[in-house]
Amino acid sequence: MINFEESQRLLSLHVKQGPILELPLLDTLGLALAKPISARADSPRFNSTSVDGYAISLADFANSLPVTLPIVETINAGARSSQSLKSRSAMRILTGAPVPKGADAVVMQEHVTVSGSYVTFTTTPKASANIRYRGAELKRGARLFEPGTIITPSVAQALAACGYAKVRVHKRPTVTIIVTGDELRTPGTGLKSGEIWDSNTTGLNAALSALGITDVRTHHVSDNLRSTTKAVRTALERSDVVIATGGVSVGDRDFVKEAFAANGVRELFWRVSLKPGKPMFFGTKRQLGKRKYVFGLPGNPVSVMVTYQLLVRRALLRMMGQADIDTTSHGILASTLKKSDPRTEFVRAYRDGMANGLPRVVPQTARDSHMTTGMAKADCLIVFPLEQTLLEAGAEVNILPIIWVPY
Repeated sequence: MINFEESQRLLSLHVKQGPILELPLLDTLGLALAKPISARADSPRFNSTSVDGYAISLADFANSLPVTLPIVETINAGARSSQSLKSRSAMRILTGAPVPKGADAVVMQEHVTVSGSYVTFTTTPKASANIRYRGAELKRGARLFEPGTIITPSVAQALAACGYAKVRVHKRPTVTIIVTGDELRTPGTGLKSGEIWDSNTTGLNAALSALGITDVRTHHVSDNLRSTTKAVRTALERSDVVIATGGVSVGDRDFVKEAFAANGVRELFWRVSLKPGKPMFFGTKRQLGKRKYVFGLPGNPVSVMVTYQLLVRRALLRMMGQADIDTTSHGILASTLKKSDPRTEFVRAYRDGMANGLPRVVPQTARDSHMTTGMAKADCLIVFPLEQTLLEAGAEVNILPIIWVPY
């Protein structure tokens, strides 16, 4: 059995970025840029006005105020002036429109008086007032984003503003979920004695969907070696990632680990000093020139979601081009925690108010690994260190936010 930190190290060592492909911007949210992006043009591309107002030359304000000038033209956004601004004249100009040659300021319409085809100014404008100058934000060829940049809505907007309709990113993985358990039934159906509704299929599919991973297949297999081995073989043929739930421990009807071995999966770790999630398995296989990643998660619903958060999600994000980021923060423990099992425990909790300048962290009382409501109400995990058996109320603790989306 390895400790949690070693499982993270092995994961980071063996999981590689996925292949590169070019996709439309709206298909790339949550992915990471695979190549650097440079500005294709100056930004702004031309001198423009930031307000509705009047383009003027400061030379016309050399004498006493007020100054009254004829309005010789109107320039709309998307248009351009047919002439340069001449002395002793003004041009009506609307937000985003190109500033005409000869103009060195734009006065807001709220600061003038208009009478027919004349405009009167009662104050002297400042040079360059309300003008956005060409290249003030970016010069053509300037580095815009580095590889690894996660594409958020704002990044997508910035890329579009620089003329990019498509970008090169690391593709989302394809995934197969294998759910084991003769006792499992589809939610909404009737149950016989000893049967329970399958929540792991829904939970994992929802978690993958939150990352934008939609190419997902699900297989429910019986607790026997033959059907489990066949399901693993099919999953490896079809998907980049295989996630099995249940059947990964050492029970009489636990066949997942054996099925992995029968399909040539190389074990990188099995059993982690972790609660919940001790039987966690991670392995890889090279198949038809491609690297496959294989996870065996415990069957208890909370164990599934916690190990997904701690390890599987991390691997998926690495495949999608994201670098490992330590999201650990700090909080003040609201109530005392005890444990007798010498494992690193991740306690479901929620943040409620502040204490000593840090979030006050309230542990969920439902800590057993089958209690889904505690996980559903949690927004973070308290890290209960391996070597400690007691965390006193009021102590500062490390917490990991529960994050489902890719950023």
